[in-house]
Amino acid sequence: MKIDVTASLPHYYDHMLPIFEQLPERLRGNVLELETPCRYPTRNRVAMVAGYIDAKRLQASNPMIYVEHGAGQAYLGDPKTATLPSYSGGVSRHRSIIGYVCPSVAVAERWAPTPAVAAGCPKMDRWIFTEPKVPRSVCFAWHWDAGERRTLSPEMRSAWAHWQPVLGHLANIFRNEGWLVFGHAHPRWGGTLRKPMEAAGLTVLNTDAEVFDNVGVLFVDNSSIGYEFALLSRPTFWMNAPWYRRDVHHGLRFWDMVPGIQFDHPSDLYGLTLDEWIKYSVDERRPVIPDVYAPWSQLGEAASRAAEWITELIDSKYA
Repeated sequence: MKIDVTASLPHYYDHMLPIFEQLPERLRGNVLELETPCRYPTRNRVAMVAGYIDAKRLQASNPMIYVEHGAGQAYLGDPKTATLPSYSGGVSRHRSIIGYVCPSVAVAERWAPTPAVAAGCPKMDRWIFTEPKVPRSVCFAWHWDAGERRTLSPEMRSAWAHWQPVLGHLANIFRNEGWLVFGHAHPRWGGTLRKPMEAAGLTVLNTDAEVFDNVGVLFVDNSSIGYEFALLSRPTFWMNAPWYRRDVHHGLRFWDMVPGIQFDHPSDLYGLTLDEWIKYSVDERRPVIPDVYAPWSQLGEAASRAAEWITELIDSKYA
C-alpha cells in the first residue's frame, strides 16, 4: 500500500515531506501538487495529510495518516473552542484516519484509541545542528488572526494590532544596537502583512525555512514557529496582547509552557538592550521543550522515527 502526500496549504508540506523521504521506496507514492482544496490521491492509496480541512475532504475517499502541523497547542480552556475538531483534543475524530504523527506523548494520548506516535517535529530535523547565517538578527513573527471571530477564543488571535503602532520604533532601536531586523507572517495572512512590515523597516522573510536559516533571535505572538525556534536553543521572546486572557489556561502558550520571556507591551522592552534581554533570558528560560517535543527531535531524528512507525502501521494493516 503506497502513500501519497497531499496538501492545501504550503506549510503542511514542511511537516510531511521529511517523513515521506524517510519511508521505504515500496511505500512512497506521489507528492501531489499544492492545490486548494487539496488534491485527491489515487483511490487505493493511503493519503498523508497535515490539516483538518484536508482530512475532512478526503475522509470518504482514502485511509489517512495525519501529521500534526503544530506544537500541540489547543484551546481547551474555553468552552467555545475546547471541542474544535481542527485541534488535538477536540471531540471529533477524523473519519478514515488510521494513525497520527504527533509532537509529544501528551498530544498523542489525545487521539486515543486511534494509533498515534510521539515522534517530535520532523519539520525541524534539518536545522537541529545548524547556526543562523545572520547571528545578529532578530525577527518579528505573527500568527494569523484565527480568533478574530467572536465564536472563537481571543487567544487564537495575533498580537499584530497591538504591536504594529510602535513596530517601526522598535526596529530602529534594534538597528541602532547593530541588529538586522526581519519580519514574518503565518501563511494564512496571504501576504497582507508584507507592506506594513516593510513600512516599519522590516525585511520580510516569506517562509519558515528562511527564518530558521537566517535568524538568531525571534519575537513571536502565538505560533508553533516559536516552539520550533526554541527547539534550536535560540533566544525566543513572546509578545502578548490585551485580549489574551490571563485567567484562561489552554496549555502550552497560554500560560503554562512558554520557553522564554513574555512582554505585554512594546514599552516593556525599553529598559534593557536586546543583548541584555538575551543574557537575562538564559536564566529565565523554562526547560519546557522536552515536554513539547519527543526526544527524537533533540537528535534530529523525528522524521526517521515517524517513518519507521508508519511503515510498521501500514505493514500491520495491509500486509
